[in-house]
Amino acid sequence: YSGSYAKATHIAPLKDIDLALYYDVDDWRTTTGEIYTPGRVIGQLFRRMHQLHGHRLTIRRQNRSVGISFKDFDIDLVPALWDGNDQYAAIIPDRETKNWVATSIPLHIAFLKNRDKTYRPYAKTIRLIKAWKRCHAVDFPGFALELLAIKALDENSTSNNLGICFYRVLNY
Repeated sequence: YSGSYAKATHIAPLKDIDLALYYDVDDWRTTTGEIYTPGRVIGQLFRRMHQLHGHRLTIRRQNRSVGISFKDFDIDLVPALWDGNDQYAAIIPDRETKNWVATSIPLHIAFLKNRDKTYRPYAKTIRLIKAWKRCHAVDFPGFALELLAIKALDENSTSNNLGICFYRVLNY
């Protein structure tokens, strides 16, 4: 798994989980060697999931994933094209911008876990900020909010007090 659940930055109730599907990047190239467009990769994954499960589940194309809806829970399948490197650095699709976004899910997870070892409540602060975002219906991507909170805490807080950390992020 990947996403906020893997980083312990999710908020309850857990509505979905992100699963990164690592594919060999060479399996997603045109005959001229170019990587397929994000839309094509999402489209192929969508069609395959629809063939397998479309008769009983709701399958939908999303910006960076294919969503599968169960009764009370969603799974977002994120295709990650990987070249075999040791850090699991991969590219994930962004259909909106029609670009590929470089990421390393294991490094993101380790980075946040290491930050929490400083005795500053990074993950708890991020969960609190996400709960605040949900209560106030703020339309802002969760991952961007995580990065903003990390930067704010790195630059503006040495406290291990959750309230102070929350205040520092809000005022960043």
